[in-house]
Amino acid sequence: MSFVSNISDVSQSEILQVASPRHTDVRLSRRPKTPAGSYSLVNFISTPSLLNGPESRPQRRAMARGWALALVIAGWLGILAPAQGAPAPVQGPAQPTELLAEHRSGQTFLTWTQSVDADVERYRVYRHDAPIDATSLASAELISDAFRDSSRFFSDRRQIESGVWTDRYFDRYVIQNGGPELSATKELLVWTVAEEDFAGGPGGMGYYAVTSVDDLGVENLLDFSTDNASGSITENVATPQPVLGTITAGVQAEVYIFYLDLRNYNPTLLAPNEHNEWYGFDPLADNVRNARQYAIVFELLTPNGADCIDGIENFPLVVNFHGHGGQQARRLEFDPEPTWCAAFRIRPLDPVNTWWYGHAKNHDYRTSLTVPSTDTIVNYTEQWILQIIEALRNDPVHGPLIDPDRTYALGHSMGGAGALAHAMRYPNVFAAAHSSQPMTNFRTSGEAGGMNWISDVAVKWGQPEQNIPIELDAPSGFADPLQVYSGQSVWDWHNHQDQLVARRSDDFAPFGVDHGLLDTIIEWQTQGQPAYEFFDASSACWAGEIINVAHFTSNESTLPGALADDSDGVPFRGWQAVIDESVPGFSETTNSTPLPPTAETTFHDRLEWSASWNDWDGEPIDQPSVWQVSVRATQTPALSTRITARRLQEFEVRPGVAYRYGVIDVDTGLELSSGTIRADADGLLTSPLVQIPSTGIRLRFEDSLTADVATLSVSEGGSQSLSLAVGEDRGGMLTWMLGSLTGTGPGIAVDGLELPLVFDGYTQSLLTAPNAAFLTPAIQPLTLDGRASSTLVLPSGLSTTLIGQKLYHAFAVLDMPGSQQVVEVSHPVVLELIP
Repeated sequence: MSFVSNISDVSQSEILQVASPRHTDVRLSRRPKTPAGSYSLVNFISTPSLLNGPESRPQRRAMARGWALALVIAGWLGILAPAQGAPAPVQGPAQPTELLAEHRSGQTFLTWTQSVDADVERYRVYRHDAPIDATSLASAELISDAFRDSSRFFSDRRQIESGVWTDRYFDRYVIQNGGPELSATKELLVWTVAEEDFAGGPGGMGYYAVTSVDDLGVENLLDFSTDNASGSITENVATPQPVLGTITAGVQAEVYIFYLDLRNYNPTLLAPNEHNEWYGFDPLADNVRNARQYAIVFELLTPNGADCIDGIENFPLVVNFHGHGGQQARRLEFDPEPTWCAAFRIRPLDPVNTWWYGHAKNHDYRTSLTVPSTDTIVNYTEQWILQIIEALRNDPVHGPLIDPDRTYALGHSMGGAGALAHAMRYPNVFAAAHSSQPMTNFRTSGEAGGMNWISDVAVKWGQPEQNIPIELDAPSGFADPLQVYSGQSVWDWHNHQDQLVARRSDDFAPFGVDHGLLDTIIEWQTQGQPAYEFFDASSACWAGEIINVAHFTSNESTLPGALADDSDGVPFRGWQAVIDESVPGFSETTNSTPLPPTAETTFHDRLEWSASWNDWDGEPIDQPSVWQVSVRATQTPALSTRITARRLQEFEVRPGVAYRYGVIDVDTGLELSSGTIRADADGLLTSPLVQIPSTGIRLRFEDSLTADVATLSVSEGGSQSLSLAVGEDRGGMLTWMLGSLTGTGPGIAVDGLELPLVFDGYTQSLLTAPNAAFLTPAIQPLTLDGRASSTLVLPSGLSTTLIGQKLYHAFAVLDMPGSQQVVEVSHPVVLELIP
C-alpha cells in the first residue's frame, strides 16, 4: 500500500484537527468513544488508568497529545488497519447552553451555562454582523477565549494574614444592578464595543456564538443552535457604566463592579499569579492558572444627612486613593470622613498595587513576573480611574447631581503618589489635590537605607535600567495633552521631581503636599527632602509642609491658602474650589527655610488669594489682554513671594514676550510698584519678589501693547492711542507697527518669531508707506526704558459698509543699529468699527 493511500486510514476529522489553522499546536480530535473492533491503540490511549490517573491535568494533556500524534503517524505508516464499522467522526465536545446576550451602556454581557462535558477547558466567543452557524463561523471574529470558571471574581480578595485569604465583597461577578452573583455553573464574558465593531460607525447589530473547547484543544465547530448562538442584538458605542453590586449596611456606601475593555486591557496582572499569591487559591488548578481578570471594585459614598445636603443642588466628586496594601483592604464598614458628607466620594481599589498607574501591555503575568524590555507600560489604572469619573458624571441617577468643575484627588503614601500624579497629569479633570507623603522618584527608592520599593514596582514596569516606554490614553480626550510624552521611559515619567520642572510649561492642578522627617517607608532623604526644590521651581500653585513624624498621614493639613479646610475640616474650602478659574503659583516665599529643607517648615501656606469661593477682593481677572489676582498674608509680619499666572482661561502668555506688571495696595488703591517683565522660555509669566501684607495687594499683568479704546464710530470718527512697553533691555531699538484687516493667525514668520497678523493689503501698505497720516508714527525708536506710542486717526463720515470691520495692529522690535533682526513682537490689539 502506498504512503498516500495509507493517509486515508486516519479519519478525516483527525487530519483536519491536526492541520486546523485555529490551533497553534498539534492536536487530535476529541478522545473517541471506542466501540468493539476499533483500533487497539485507541483503546490503549483511552484507558482511564493512563489519561485519568494521578498525574496532573497538564501532564495528562501532554501524554494525550503525544499518543494522538503517534496514532496519526501510525496511520501514515500503515501500522494500523481500520476496523470494520468504525464510528463517524466526532464533532467535538458538547456546546454550552442558555447563551444570553444583553447590551447596555456600551457593553454586551454574555452569559451561558457550562457544557455538560466535564473535559471542556474553555470556550471561544465569536462576534459577527450576521447570524453565526457552522457555515458562517469562518467569517465571524473570534473576540476572546473564556476559560472555565470565568464568572469567578478572583481579584476581589483580601489577605487577612500571611497565607490566609477571604472574599472582600464578591465571590462571583454581578451583572445586573442590585442583582445576585452569577452561579458557579454560569460563565461570563463582557465585551466593550467600539466603532471598529461597526465599520467605523457608532453602533449597529451584533450576533454572538460560544463554542466549547476540550482539554485537548478540540473545538466544536459544527454544532450551533439558539442555545449557543444569539439572535441579533442592538449595540451602541457609549460610556460604560459600572454595575451596582451591593450597598454596605450602615454606611450609605454603594459597591460597584466596573468591567474594563478587554480589547484594550491586559487582564493577566489582576489574574491570580505569583505576585498576588494567587489570592490564596491553588496555582495548579486549571481555573486559577488560566483565569483572566478585567473588572475592578470601587466604593461610592453618596451625599447624606440633612445637615450636610439640605439646599444643595449639586455636589463635588472626591477620589480617595488608598496606600500600598490593596490586598489587605477591608470592606467599608463605617464612614471614614463623616464631615465630608456633602460630596460623592469614590474609594477605588487597586488590589495589586500598580501605584495608581498601570502595567505592561503584552506580558503574561500568570507565567512570569519579569517584564521584557520589548514591552510597553500602559496607564491602565489611570484610565479606569478616569473612566469611573466619566461614568459617574454620565450616570442617569447620580450624574445630574455631580458638578464636573469640582473633582478632587486625595491620598497618602502610594495613594499620595497617585494623587500627585493625577494633579500633574490631569488638571483638565481635577480642580485640586492633596498628596500626603508621596513617592517622588521611584528610581531612587531605598538609596538612603529606607524601604526599597523597586522590586515591587518592577513587577509592573520592568527594571529601571530597562527604561521601558509608556503609552498614555484616557477617556474623553483627557490624555490628549500628554501624547507628546508617549514613548518616554516609565521610570523617567515617574520621576516627579524632574517632571515638575521639565513639564512646568504645562498646567498642574493646585495641590498640597507633605513629608515626614522620620519617614523610612517613603524615604525622607530621597523622596521628601530633594523634592521641595523641584516643587518650588515648578512655579505651580502649591503648598507644602515638612513634619517631624514617621510614615503618618497628615489629613490634608497643608493646602494653598484659598484651598485650606473650612471650619468643619472639609478640604478645598468645603469642596468649593473650581477647575475653571485662574490661580496664582508661588515660589521663593520668604517665610520658608532654605532649600532643600532640613527641619520642620511650611511653604506658601500663609498666602491666600481672593477667589470666587473665597471672595475678599473679587475673583481673579482673566481676560485676553490682562490678568489680575489679589493676595494677602494670613499671618504677620508681611512676607515676600514671586507670583506666577497659572491655570489661565483667556490671558495668553507667549515665551520671550514682554508684559507690564503693576502692584496695587488693596486698602488704598495706590500703585506700589510697576515695570516690565518677560515671559520665560516655558511660557510662564512670573512677577519679581512682591511684599505681601495682611491687608493684601493686587498683582496685575498686561500685554506690552495696549489701547485706550477698543471701538470707533464710522460716522463720528476719532482716534485710538496705542502704547508699547517692552522693557529697558530693548531701549533705543527701533519699533515698527504693522496691521491687518484679516486677522491674527496664522501670523507672519520673521527671524524665528511670529508677528500675530495675517499678511494682507493693509500690511503691505504699512510696509511700503509707513508713517501715513492715519497712523503716526509707525516707525520710531524706543525710549531708554523701552516705551513707544502711536495714534490711529479715523475720519468721520466713513461708509456704513465698514460697520463691523476690525483692524488688528502689532509692533515688531528691530535690533537697530545692531543685528537688524526682529527680536520681539507684541500681542495684537483690535479696533472694531461701529455705527
